[in-house]
Amino acid sequence: MNWLFLFSSVEADGVTVSSKLSECSARNPYLPLPIRRSGHSESMLQQLLDVLKRVFTVLVLLLQIAVVGGILWFLWPVYEEAALQRRFDQEGRIVRVRIDEVNFEQRTWLDAFQNAVYITFRHGARPYTTRFLTDTVAVDKGQTVNVVYHPSLDAFRQPALSRPSAQLTVSRLVRWTIADDLSGANKLLSVLVVLAVVLFFLVSGLINYLIPVPTLQWLSKLVLFATLFGVAAFITYDAAGRYQYWNRLRATSQPDEAIVLSTNKTHSTSRRNRSFSTYAYQATVQFRQQKREIAITEAEYGTRTKGDRLQVLYSSALNDLMSVHYVLPPEVYIIPLLFWGILLLGVWLTLNPRKRKRVSAARVPFNKH
Repeated sequence: MNWLFLFSSVEADGVTVSSKLSECSARNPYLPLPIRRSGHSESMLQQLLDVLKRVFTVLVLLLQIAVVGGILWFLWPVYEEAALQRRFDQEGRIVRVRIDEVNFEQRTWLDAFQNAVYITFRHGARPYTTRFLTDTVAVDKGQTVNVVYHPSLDAFRQPALSRPSAQLTVSRLVRWTIADDLSGANKLLSVLVVLAVVLFFLVSGLINYLIPVPTLQWLSKLVLFATLFGVAAFITYDAAGRYQYWNRLRATSQPDEAIVLSTNKTHSTSRRNRSFSTYAYQATVQFRQQKREIAITEAEYGTRTKGDRLQVLYSSALNDLMSVHYVLPPEVYIIPLLFWGILLLGVWLTLNPRKRKRVSAARVPFNKH
């Protein structure tokens, strides 16, 4: 038997080289035994790497869940404080009281991040204690301060701290966001909702990674589409509010002049991709003994210098102004359409039965004849 020929043959009639060599060696003990090269060690190494990869992925997801959950835990009492402060400011009344005692003891974890003390005073023959921030005013025993009294809660709080007036008045068209119309409590609530959605995706992703749950996967898709819908609706609402404000400013304004102090341009879209980057143009002007930052056009940015006169439209009802030639940039209308397009495309890819059939057909193995 020419056993050397077996080394050159990889497979014959379904019998491997190794099996034929073993058979020949059994018949003739002088023939060398075949060298068995098994992939057992390689498979064990690959399994170990897969296990380490899964463990690392789980640890990363757990770390992300801990971070997002910690931020939620930190912001929730801050939101409760802001919501309660808003209720006092809207429904309470200012009362002037004399401080009987000042306590510097920390009673909540928020006190470690703020200059807070607890003042005790009497009102209507009853003692009250309330938290008081000393960032803008120092308090001491015997001093009189203003506090807000809420009749239905029978409690006192410090009045909302007023922000110092800025030396430069910035037009809303320069730094537009509809969120400026929201209160501080509602802004915090919006952040909490976003963080809660992120936490849901992280937790559901971890569960599906360990033990796939079809119901949870379906729920995750539903929440994803709801999130995309909410983002698209917010961006549309923001763009509509910006257009209405610009149109109202134009309708209620009168022509006037301002002195240009400086001009500037900022990125209004992506800074990384220069091919799709767009700019917004502003000018710092002197208008009626006040410095203001207003929106201008690209042409005015290139031609106006310090000391030039700029034709503006001023609305006393809005206390705002803009360049006579300023119009809203096209991305104000394009970005909402883009998000709605992404949402509709995602829904179509999920619900289109033809697409699912094509994907299923692509997974069928090729049959050899």
